[in-house]
Amino acid sequence: MTNEILAQRIAAGESDLVEELWTQVSAFVRQQASRFYFAYHDRCQDMLIDQDDLIQVGYFALVKSIEKYQPERGTKFLTAFGYYLKTQFFALAKMHYTGWRKNTVNACSHLEDRLGSENEARLADIIADDDDELAAIEEEMYQAAVQRAVAKALNDLTQRQLEVITSIYYEGETFEDTAKRYNISKGAVSSIRRASFQKLRRDAGVRAAWAC
Repeated sequence: MTNEILAQRIAAGESDLVEELWTQVSAFVRQQASRFYFAYHDRCQDMLIDQDDLIQVGYFALVKSIEKYQPERGTKFLTAFGYYLKTQFFALAKMHYTGWRKNTVNACSHLEDRLGSENEARLADIIADDDDELAAIEEEMYQAAVQRAVAKALNDLTQRQLEVITSIYYEGETFEDTAKRYNISKGAVSSIRRASFQKLRRDAGVRAAWAC
């Protein structure tokens, strides 16, 4: 089946087809993850993000794309998926907020810069229009739902996982500061963060929120 047909059938309730669609788009995810990683290599290293991390959040982008896909517009599923995929990459690297460039070196310093090769999209192409008030409200509601689900799922983390996630994502500490705080290595912080993400990804409440 094509990506478009699979996406429509999943949206209609055949959730068992998600893995089949993921298998079909996985090569695209790996390709885009590789491009992002090398385009923003310094940023990824600063955040201790590797290509596997980028591929992992691609699953969340897939779930969101299935829900938002509108085949009647004649758009290919990979086109819609590519938008949400890059949005997830930017969020993971904490590049989705105004002023992030002040905190680190970046490879794309202008909205008109290309994300990769000459034929790649511009940064401006994947950033939502600030004038689209309805979309902004919808996104705010979606983020609030995800945050509630994640907050509940945090209760299932181990004490050390909760400490690391809280330090990095709620208190704004760097990986290095977190390592010093708990007397562990930066590598351990990265491993704990990754294990925490994997556990959160499997949580039913979080999966449902991502799909809403």
